[in-house]
Amino acid sequence: MATLYERYNVNADNDNGYSLHSVFWRAQTFTPLIGHRITEVHLMLRRITNPGLITVSIRGTDGAGHPAGLDLTLGTLDSGPLPSGGTCDGIFCPYPWSTIVVPAYVLLPGVQYAIVVRAPAGNALNCLCYGVDETAPTYAGGRLEHSGDSGITWGSLATVDWMFEEWGDPALPVVQTDPATEIT
Repeated sequence: MATLYERYNVNADNDNGYSLHSVFWRAQTFTPLIGHRITEVHLMLRRITNPGLITVSIRGTDGAGHPAGLDLTLGTLDSGPLPSGGTCDGIFCPYPWSTIVVPAYVLLPGVQYAIVVRAPAGNALNCLCYGVDETAPTYAGGRLEHSGDSGITWGSLATVDWMFEEWGDPALPVVQTDPATEIT
């Protein structure tokens, strides 16, 4: 059974929604307090028309706190079953929680990571919407990130947090041995 680790869900009725599609990727950075293996990401999502397959991944961050490097683990979600209609603004709040399963990956305590979300087949009329808190966000371990070029460059929105939960299992201790003391 998975355990809830990092999260920002204090304003579960979130006050607005933003969109993403095609080259417009979004991310929420987070910093685990406890090392563990991430196995699920929960996000508040809805769709407008059909943005297609959604990819959710975990990446490291660079010195400026932007997503960086390759995907450490990733899962996909068919947008078809998500609630749809309207616009991405706060009119349709609250957004429902969606679960994205990812292959287990060990997250280290105190290291910042990013939940990166993209819908490359979407466009302005077929997009993914996600619930945010832009009135009084309080998540200290990260912030909302945005890219307009498929994740090549990133910018920060320090006054906005994406509603998220990351779930997993306790990380097994890593035992390192000294090769000089091994018996052959």
